[in-house]
Amino acid sequence: MEFLHVDQETSQVTEIPNWVGSFLEKTFFGTCLVHETRKNELKNYCIDCDLLACESCLSSNAHCGHKTLQIYRHIHKEVITLSEIQKHIDSSKIQPYICNGQKVLALNPLPHKNGKQQKTNELCKICQRYIAKPNVYDYCSIACKVIAVSQKTSSSDPPFLILKSQRKALSEYEEDEELPKSSSEEGKEDEALESKRRKCKRKGVPCRAPFF
Repeated sequence: MEFLHVDQETSQVTEIPNWVGSFLEKTFFGTCLVHETRKNELKNYCIDCDLLACESCLSSNAHCGHKTLQIYRHIHKEVITLSEIQKHIDSSKIQPYICNGQKVLALNPLPHKNGKQQKTNELCKICQRYIAKPNVYDYCSIACKVIAVSQKTSSSDPPFLILKSQRKALSEYEEDEELPKSSSEEGKEDEALESKRRKCKRKGVPCRAPFF
């Protein structure tokens, strides 16, 4: 399941998709070294390849049929449209911003808002940046929600990062991996194994009767 991430140290399965961490660490808007065209700005991310891409890269066969994301700039920070990112992760509780008439989410925390001291309940639960609607949103960026998900102790508790359909698959996966067998099930398995052994038991070598 591509949305699962296995911690290399603990071997535990978490709800953070494999590609998200790498995606948030990328540096966008550099120059593509492969295509020397006017539109060679690296403002796209290919989920399948875990690579940055320009417009020419995406039009090539290398990324044909792949899942890709387009990044924009807002207040000198990278953002992505809400309509696009919510196809891949659960973006609830992340505060959106308006950029060119569209709702966008910040990949990483935006600069602190200058001005008067904000109330504690008006701040992002992770980085303490200002939240315009604290009764609706808890995080100022995707990165902050990722941190919140990584810190929770139970996969059944919010916040969630994977989509609802994927959470159901994760729940079934965990049940298959962790659900212990009942004593009655183990007893039935033991009985079946013993019965099989009795059926497969070979008879001794027959001896010829002595002549008188």
